[in-house]
Amino acid sequence: MITKVIWLCQRASVMSFPEYIYRLGHLFRDVVQYFWIKANKKHSLQVLHPSSAELKNSVFSDLSETNILHDLPEEYCKRCICEANAVLHNKFSLFKLENHFVGDSIEWNYDYKNNIHIQLRYAPFLDFRSFNAVGDIKYVFEINKHQGLPRLSQAYILTQDTHYVDKLIYYVDSWIEQNPYMIGVNWASPSVAAYRLVSWSLAFEFLRNRYQFSAEFLQKWAQSVYLHVKFISENYSLYSSAGNHLISEAVGVFVASLRWKIFFGRQEKSFLNAAQEKAYLILAQEIDTQILSDGVNHEQSVSYQVFAANQFFIAYYFGNKSGITFSDNYFDRLRKCGEFVSSLLNVAGNVPNFGDEDGAWAFRLASRNTNKYMDQLGIWSVLFDEPAFASKGMLSETVYWLFASQTEKINRLIQKKLPQLTSENQIDEKYFSKGGYYIATIGRGTQHEVFVFFDCGPLGICQTGAHGHADALSICLSLGGIQVFVDSGTYTYKNIPERKALRVTSAHNTLNFGKLSCQDKYLGPFLWGARHKTFAHSEGHGRFVGNVKWWSGETHSRELTILENALTINDQWHGKCFPSIVFHINSLLTDSVYRKNSECVYIKTKKIKCTLRSVGNRAVIEKTKISPAFHELLESKKIIIRPQQLAGMQKTQISWEFK
Repeated sequence: MITKVIWLCQRASVMSFPEYIYRLGHLFRDVVQYFWIKANKKHSLQVLHPSSAELKNSVFSDLSETNILHDLPEEYCKRCICEANAVLHNKFSLFKLENHFVGDSIEWNYDYKNNIHIQLRYAPFLDFRSFNAVGDIKYVFEINKHQGLPRLSQAYILTQDTHYVDKLIYYVDSWIEQNPYMIGVNWASPSVAAYRLVSWSLAFEFLRNRYQFSAEFLQKWAQSVYLHVKFISENYSLYSSAGNHLISEAVGVFVASLRWKIFFGRQEKSFLNAAQEKAYLILAQEIDTQILSDGVNHEQSVSYQVFAANQFFIAYYFGNKSGITFSDNYFDRLRKCGEFVSSLLNVAGNVPNFGDEDGAWAFRLASRNTNKYMDQLGIWSVLFDEPAFASKGMLSETVYWLFASQTEKINRLIQKKLPQLTSENQIDEKYFSKGGYYIATIGRGTQHEVFVFFDCGPLGICQTGAHGHADALSICLSLGGIQVFVDSGTYTYKNIPERKALRVTSAHNTLNFGKLSCQDKYLGPFLWGARHKTFAHSEGHGRFVGNVKWWSGETHSRELTILENALTINDQWHGKCFPSIVFHINSLLTDSVYRKNSECVYIKTKKIKCTLRSVGNRAVIEKTKISPAFHELLESKKIIIRPQQLAGMQKTQISWEFK
């Protein structure tokens, strides 16, 4: 109880006075609504049965004009049907649960990871952050996003097997029956409700011109969609909570209002039109707020970079297919997102895993094991007719479902040979000054590619800093597609020691002061207080300088000099205690790390040899833990240099050879 009170006080410290009024108003409304529902009041909705022409007007009408079974690569067909078959047999993959059988019938208010049943209580009064009350909420919410339902629709299109549609109807029916409006944990989060709306809308759009649902089922489904829109519209994540959740909520409302209004009469349709317009305005505003002019997402997280971009995209896609026009600025920000993500991928398609990462998809029309960064770039390559975004040889499955009528363009993008951007000894530099990221590559796209990523940005721009890490002046390095020095990752969103341990300064490849040190003010699992300020500039020709003034008072300057086969790091600092300079090693390379002498450590594999030399100080190897993926914590190693000076300078030389 004391812990919760402390957290509430810390959370309140980042709120403005208008937000206090807003939240108090919502609290009063929730109490009134509780008594209204307790009095067995129900929403009376008049649901119409649309004409046949209206029902067949799908955003995926292109699929009817093309032979998706012919155009979709066989590998993708097999994956789609395999995943749909798993869902068909009540098997779900949720984080660490792989093809987990949930039983002959499904319980939507249940944590299948910890076998905890969740009571059906009034949602606003349910503490979904309490493990005792709801278990691990990530597992509960993940299955309730219904992102497996579009896979059932896709499998039906590929096979014409009605068992897939029968299962889809069962899932929707059972969910509505088990989740009365505003009762239970599945009405506690407007953003999760929005993901569900997008999943439902995708599943329905795939089938509406191919399968004749019963009027009774469509009436029930449309009623629930309407209540979802009402719930989200009344509970947008505003003020200090505005971030990717607000985008998700606006997208869910926009897509659902746009496509399901055909089921309603004048009064309900008027509400949906207003909800659609408000959501559109939110998206138009937030793309400017949350996507900076250089394409970097303000959450300072690579995972949420793609997550937010795809949310903005799916709204654009549905709107464009429905005759809604988005501004040139909106379109340009989407392209900028693509340019930034494209620059983040090394030759193997991996990205530096900065900031929070929970494996979430905004929407999913491909295998859950698909590289979501390359998936987005495939979409962007067709959307912008840009070969540079395309993956040579094959675009993702998502591309074929979204752009079925553009097979010729898809084939042209895949087959087009791109000119090599850089020679094997030429440095290509990009500095995203608004977001604060410097990327340098040598031989980009070749088997001897050198990829250097330098984080010199803020800790999230929003009030809470929710998904950012205290990682200023951290570097990541990959050689020939092999990630060598990596970000420590995320592991969990729960308020446990591991959450903090992987977000603080000492968990990143930078300089920190003291054990488990954090030079920014850590307040909670999604909450930062006072934060650092950074200043950086590029000197060109492989030289870049970043400076940070930490909230705690220490200062750190890091200069990078990149040559054909070496990276020199010059660190200068002024602190209150002796610093540590840390380099976290990819867990896949732990058996390849050796100490050559007191100043030298090398990492040797069949393809590369990387040597780190600490000039004038010992470089030691210690055990550590990193999280390559959400809910995954692995043993690894880190190299630490510990200068015995409160203020000083340290040179570190990293060199490499390709075999």
